[in-house]
Amino acid sequence: MAMKIIGGAASGITLSTPKTKDVRPTGVRAKKALFDSLTSSHSFIGKTVVDLFAGTGGLGLEAASRGAEKVYLIEKSRLHCRLAEENIAKLQRAGVDTYMKVIQADAVATPLRTANLYKSVDLIFADPPYAKFAFFYSKLLSDQKFAEWADDALMVWEQPPDFQLPENNNSLLWQIDTTRRFAQTSFMFLKRRG
Repeated sequence: MAMKIIGGAASGITLSTPKTKDVRPTGVRAKKALFDSLTSSHSFIGKTVVDLFAGTGGLGLEAASRGAEKVYLIEKSRLHCRLAEENIAKLQRAGVDTYMKVIQADAVATPLRTANLYKSVDLIFADPPYAKFAFFYSKLLSDQKFAEWADDALMVWEQPPDFQLPENNNSLLWQIDTTRRFAQTSFMFLKRRG
């Protein structure tokens, strides 16, 4: 299945993806419903967006196409980073003038690798591999440095179908504001506690 930008200035652009099944892109219907929902409640214009576990950049670059001012794609795989760079070039050729940057790093290292963004991020996408979802969910959401770095950002996590919230959420520094289901995919919208 081809990954495409579905809205904004680069609508219709096909994104480069690996030949293997290493990337699990957000389904087209779910992505469209998610971005329609975000656009109705939050304009992307002038916003700074961070896409954790970015893969080849599908979510972050969708935000760029819709007018985000800055987009940072955080991805650990060298191959996926190279493909994300190709995708940035495609958006630039389509006239998207967003500042877009790929950072090869583990998502847990985000505050260190993007210290210049301290307290200036508006929206964070998190779509970790489903097999490691519970680990990254508890690790990032209980990390004090990450919470301080993210400050008042809205965080959107794509949730695996079988994920059960931990019974004791008291150690988490974030709280679920709402959960929304689009097509067959659920997303948790989180804000920092307090």
